[in-house]
Amino acid sequence: MTHPYASAAYAEVFRDMAQPLWVPAWGTHVLTRDLPGGGAIDAIGIYPLTVLGPGADLAAGLDWMKEQGLVSVCIVPDPATAPHLSEMQKAFGLCAPFKAHLVVDYTRKVRPSKHHRYEVKRAKRAVSVEVVSLADHLGTWCDLYENLVERHAIKGMGAFSRAAFERLLKVEGLTTVAAAIDGVIVSMHLWVADPASRSCYSLLAASSAEGYRHSASYAIYDASIGLFSDMNMLNLGGGAGIGSHDGGLIGFKKGFANGQVQAYLCGAILDMDRYAAASGGSVDHALPFPAYRFGERSATSRNNSPTSQ
Repeated sequence: MTHPYASAAYAEVFRDMAQPLWVPAWGTHVLTRDLPGGGAIDAIGIYPLTVLGPGADLAAGLDWMKEQGLVSVCIVPDPATAPHLSEMQKAFGLCAPFKAHLVVDYTRKVRPSKHHRYEVKRAKRAVSVEVVSLADHLGTWCDLYENLVERHAIKGMGAFSRAAFERLLKVEGLTTVAAAIDGVIVSMHLWVADPASRSCYSLLAASSAEGYRHSASYAIYDASIGLFSDMNMLNLGGGAGIGSHDGGLIGFKKGFANGQVQAYLCGAILDMDRYAAASGGSVDHALPFPAYRFGERSATSRNNSPTSQ
């Protein structure tokens, strides 16, 4: 069975922004986009993580994409299914720490922090939590998520459209957990589970103002951690945006997590000449990557700012 994040159905979710491309040697999809100015294409990984298939041949996949005419590729492999770090470093010109993902490791004791236990208890006095059908509540979800996008000025792959969410309904392994007050949904969380790897992933979450006031997300996390307890690991994700410096979000996730895993950003230049032409002569694997999507690099950006997918 194909991992949900590697499936054709999930790759189609992003068709409004990029074109899905199946990479046989990797057993997964990447997303191709026109370069600034056109005339060539490059590839990025599926949001939020690229799941490489069992036994993925990294070098063969890169060679194949070069034959397809791609200029570069940049992915963030899923820590739960990625090859060993040494293999990624050998295959890619760039392999840099990207985000630390907070996780619930079910092979260890699972217990939220004292603060989070209090917030869960408080939330449960106001909200009821249940698994719902996203299809049945798509309008409510889109309204909640639109507010989130506006509130945090979300752009790029994370700025899902209603059409994208309609395509998401076809993805296997999707579970929606919702919190309601007097029958009105105030918070929702989308999770993606892969029984084969026994891993589950936080995909997206959004709340209304009422949901925030009543700490609805605490109740949803508490219920979800119990719901997926037959898995080995629940990946809560990292911070918002580039890097992982969102203290509020990281602090919230840390209160539920009992471990963390490191994700890496991996990039490769596949066509040196066209990469140099697009990036003003630069052909190194420095951050941010690829250079032509970020303009002139500063010394700070070279050292500290990995690109977002």
